[in-house]
Amino acid sequence: MRRNRSLLLTEEGQSYYLDLKDIFRSIQDATERLLAKGAKGALTVALPPSFAIQWLVPRISRFGQQNPDIDVRIKAVDFDEGFLSDDVDVAIYYGKGKWSGVVADKLHTEYLTPMCSPLLFQGNKPLMQLADLRHHVLLHDSSREVWKAGLNSLMCLG
Repeated sequence: MRRNRSLLLTEEGQSYYLDLKDIFRSIQDATERLLAKGAKGALTVALPPSFAIQWLVPRISRFGQQNPDIDVRIKAVDFDEGFLSDDVDVAIYYGKGKWSGVVADKLHTEYLTPMCSPLLFQGNKPLMQLADLRHHVLLHDSSREVWKAGLNSLMCLG
C-alpha cells in the first residue's frame, strides 16, 4: 500500500513478515557463522596416503597449536596430475617436479641406499663389488606400477 511518498505493508504483508522474520534472522546468523569460519583460513594439502600417515599426521597438532587460525585439510591420494584441482593449495609428491600447470619446489634430495637380497652374495656370480651388478637383473620403476604388480602377485600366492 502506498501513502504519499512512503510504502506500507498491507495487513497480509505484515502478517507474512511476522511469520518470516525469525527465519530470515536464522539465515542471517547462519551466514555470519559461515563467513566467520571462512575468514579463519583453510589450507588443503594433497599428498600420498603413506606420507600423510607417517609424516604429516604426527605433526599436524603442533602446527594447529602454533597456527590456530588455519584449518588444515588433508587430501591423501596417490599422485595423478588430473586430480590437482582448484581446491588443493599445496601438494607434496615424489618426482622430478616437471609437472605442467604447477609451480614445483624441491623439498628434499633423495639419497639412494643400495639394497639387495643376501642371495646375491652366493651362487655362480656372487656380488663382490659394485661392478658385479652388471651380471644381475636390476629393478627401477619410478611409477611404482611394477612394484604394485609384484606385490599383488605375492598376495595372490599367500
